[in-house]
Amino acid sequence: MRPDIPILEPSDRLLAELTVLTGYRADLVGQRVATLFRLQALLTGISPALERAVDLNRKGPMMVLACWQTSAAIRITTLLRQPRRYHRRLRHILWMAAFTAARECPTSRAYYEKKRAEGRNHRQAILALARRRVDVLWALIRDRKTFTRPAPAIRAAA
Repeated sequence: MRPDIPILEPSDRLLAELTVLTGYRADLVGQRVATLFRLQALLTGISPALERAVDLNRKGPMMVLACWQTSAAIRITTLLRQPRRYHRRLRHILWMAAFTAARECPTSRAYYEKKRAEGRNHRQAILALARRRVDVLWALIRDRKTFTRPAPAIRAAA
């Protein structure tokens, strides 16, 4: 239809490489599907309700299963899984926490100012700070660490 676009004729070498790559990808997908089916079967054996509640195609539940392999530990962490729908009260709490942190915490204030310097408005900068705080919380839970406030820098008398 367009005379300016040339017709490409792939070489035999290129076709062979593409065949190998697509075959490799198909093998990886097959292994992932088999692993997910095994995990679903194991979860059904532990708790059918847990198997229905866990979406194994998402990163969060897979990390929970990787960190806490026992059924008792998984039951404890069910409160930390992402809700299936929008939670207005939680969003409001995170917004207020970020808003307060932007005023009171020097580290959070610096992050807020950095986002403002990037051209974001006030709401966008506060939402970015709230997301960052949630990411930190998730990393603390994932790594099984507790939050420790960094020691304040002591200013030398000038």
